[in-house]
Amino acid sequence: MAVRSFLHYALEVPDQTVGQKYYQDFGLVDASGGGQAVGLKPACQTREAVLLYAGPRKRLHHLCYGAAGEDFAQTRTALASAGVKEIDPPRGAREGGIWVRDPDGNLVNIRDPWGSLAEYYYDLDYIRESCAWEPRDWPEKDALYVWGPAVPPDFGENKEAST
Repeated sequence: MAVRSFLHYALEVPDQTVGQKYYQDFGLVDASGGGQAVGLKPACQTREAVLLYAGPRKRLHHLCYGAAGEDFAQTRTALASAGVKEIDPPRGAREGGIWVRDPDGNLVNIRDPWGSLAEYYYDLDYIRESCAWEPRDWPEKDALYVWGPAVPPDFGENKEAST
């Protein structure tokens, strides 16, 4: 089983506006795309990090992890082998992926984002001009082939150049 990324956490809060202001006060920005949750993200990223759902009290709504391609299929198989039952997504939550409850009853969502590696890498090569960034060589211990999922043989091939 290979969950390889933590995508976001979701909270249930009595007042989404108060929660949104709290996270915006320390630098997250509104990334809401409609739906029942308020989405927030770091300014220099494109993916939401926090979702706020309306509810009667403050509590954890769910955690969301990523497992792409074969990792997703292996995760689903491993969960089924362990006797973990898949459940429907909670009302108002985004559909997709595998929804389960952990041993403490917390909701967990595991996604295969678009059936590809895109979720892991799509925002790594886009840096807004307003964000500070300096290029550098990464040490081998942090290289994709050490920590990331297995990449397909044609991963580095420029398919646009061959047309």
